[in-house]
Amino acid sequence: MHVPHPRDPEDAGQLTDVGKILEDARESLRLSKREAARRAGISEGRWRQVVTGVQKAGNVTVPVNPRASTVSAMAQAVGVDPALALRAAGFSDEDIHRFGSPTREPTAWQHKLEEVQAIADNQDRSPALRAWAARQLDDIEAILAAARAEEDAQRRGQAS
Repeated sequence: MHVPHPRDPEDAGQLTDVGKILEDARESLRLSKREAARRAGISEGRWRQVVTGVQKAGNVTVPVNPRASTVSAMAQAVGVDPALALRAAGFSDEDIHRFGSPTREPTAWQHKLEEVQAIADNQDRSPALRAWAARQLDDIEAILAAARAEEDAQRRGQAS
């Protein structure tokens, strides 16, 4: 049983406005923070930082200033309208216009990721097949991360 540490802002319910929206959506989907972060293309630690609005820098707690693209990706990962999340995070109308609409329809790679994830998670499959699927997930996630980075670069280029 997990006993929340009293200094953990997330467990103590100290979430930012955008954090409340993202965490409510994540919980309603019954996703772990790790899975939500994976879907958003960020680390679980970064997920926690964005929803709480703070990060540790040595022994000091400092505010987090996530990029609009990160908040948009997080929102999409849990089925939240990116514009709503960006507005809650205090982004400008320009950023909301640039990053507030969902990215294009899921790619073939995103569909493949879901299929392979289902194989890896299916306890009825053979251990060898599940192990193979788990290895393939890393490759597919790398391809998707590269595609997201390319889309972000294209968006930044169009905004100039």
